Amino acid sequence: MTIPKSRLLDEAIADLLKKHGVTVPADDRR
Repeated sequence: MTIPKSRLLDEAIADLLKKHGVTVPADDRR
């Protein structure tokens, strides 16, 4: 069970944005 690095990055970025009060669709940058 491996997660693509880009997916991991998306999760990390989404988490950061969430902490700053910004919500972005996970599939917004595809």
